[in-house]
Amino acid sequence: MSTVSEVTERIRNGEKIYETNSDSIRDAKEAAEDAQFDLDKYELQEKINALDDSLTVYNDNLDKTLDNLQKQSDKWSEIAEKIKQAQDELKANELLGDGWKDKVTSGNDTDIYNMFKNLYQTNADQIQKYEEQIKYCFDIVNFYSPSFLLTFCIILLISDALGALPLFAPFVKKPDVNFEFIST
Repeated sequence: MSTVSEVTERIRNGEKIYETNSDSIRDAKEAAEDAQFDLDKYELQEKINALDDSLTVYNDNLDKTLDNLQKQSDKWSEIAEKIKQAQDELKANELLGDGWKDKVTSGNDTDIYNMFKNLYQTNADQIQKYEEQIKYCFDIVNFYSPSFLLTFCIILLISDALGALPLFAPFVKKPDVNFEFIST
């Protein structure tokens, strides 16, 4: 860049005068402002780059922390699952007896199958008996008034559960069903 003098020598009306070169001053000021702007812009970009690098490091550290926390969470979940599995296996041993795993995996589980089949059949029979008893109560309700019927059915169900139904034999015709009280 060529430098232009800020002062220009001129001759006017036969006299030598010195004038400031406003164009060169303006150009010099603009060049200085442009240079300062470029310098400020460069410094800001450097700060942005440094902050971006810091943010990347911070995010990487957060990712590592989250990964570590997830690993810990997975370990605790695994522990909870193992505790649940151990409890389930203890309950299975209690219900099915020792060696139930070997019986099931080997296919030699006929006794376990029969036990479940019998339990299912017993439950199905009991459900059927309760449904018959409920139907019987509704038949009584249709015959008597609702308040009498409600009281009577409650007494009848409690008496049957306690084995005292024969006391009501003169009043009620019991269906040909053997009702059993099941406690859970």
